[in-house]
Amino acid sequence: MIKNIIFDLGGVFIEFNPNKLLNYFSINENDKQILMDNVFATKEWSMMDKGLLVEQDMYEIVSKRIPSYLWEQAHFLIFHWNEIAQKYIDVSDYAKELKTRGYNLFLLSNASKRVYEKCWTKIKSNELFDGYVVSAYVKMLKPDKCIYEHLLNKYSLNPNECVFIDDNEENVKAAISCKMKGIVHNGDINTLKSSLESILETR
Repeated sequence: MIKNIIFDLGGVFIEFNPNKLLNYFSINENDKQILMDNVFATKEWSMMDKGLLVEQDMYEIVSKRIPSYLWEQAHFLIFHWNEIAQKYIDVSDYAKELKTRGYNLFLLSNASKRVYEKCWTKIKSNELFDGYVVSAYVKMLKPDKCIYEHLLNKYSLNPNECVFIDDNEENVKAAISCKMKGIVHNGDINTLKSSLESILETR
């Protein structure tokens, strides 16, 4: 029987779409690509998620690699991207419903400390969650199995009683390899509900 629903943060409760974030600026495609290559598609971004860099360190590194006329945009993306990202109210409402039905709720996210502290407090169902593991605090990243095992051990969860929801297929595959059920969230709340409810009905 499923007792625990484990959610990702970015791509599930809050939109994380680098291309859409770059479209926020009135800059040409070449400059957007420069920012993509030097901000989002970097080892430093993952290092922030892993708690090995803070945003100011990231910005200082990036500013040395890009033209000075893009410094302002890079700073905004590093420090404030969450301020223009869409919050998925429908997922938050569904989490609240699941809680009223007796399921335990957990968060397992690759995120920097700043993103967690700034974003998670804006999710209206956050206070209903029974626990969380955020990569920057434990210096582990999905899809490494160790972070899933850390969550299971921290809260004494039986993986056979857990469903993990993430927008990244590799992260979901890793959860399944840890004996959890897994759902890849494609952004459609009705598809998510259908997929999860079918698991809950059969387990």
